[in-house]
Amino acid sequence: SPELLQRASRIRLLLMDVDGVLTDGTLHYVSGPDGKMVETKGFNAQDGISLQWLHWHGIDTGVISGRLSAATTERATQVGMKYIYQGQIEKIPF
Repeated sequence: SPELLQRASRIRLLLMDVDGVLTDGTLHYVSGPDGKMVETKGFNAQDGISLQWLHWHGIDTGVISGRLSAATTERATQVGMKYIYQGQIEKIPF
């Protein structure tokens, strides 16, 4: 409807959680070169394309996650996210 398109045209920012939103929620732990456990996650390539499309249309993106994860930082950087907040259990104040 025209009203819906008008409302959608005002969107300038998409903030989202990571686990269960950009991933299926599964966490994998593997041993790193130093023997310490490293957390990995599976991200969907199609989400990345969609996030880049948003950037091309002037919509900033970002994540707010309760977990601290190098995998999240890497993926957010790859897809050009402007905002990366980790270790934020309480997301409402943002």
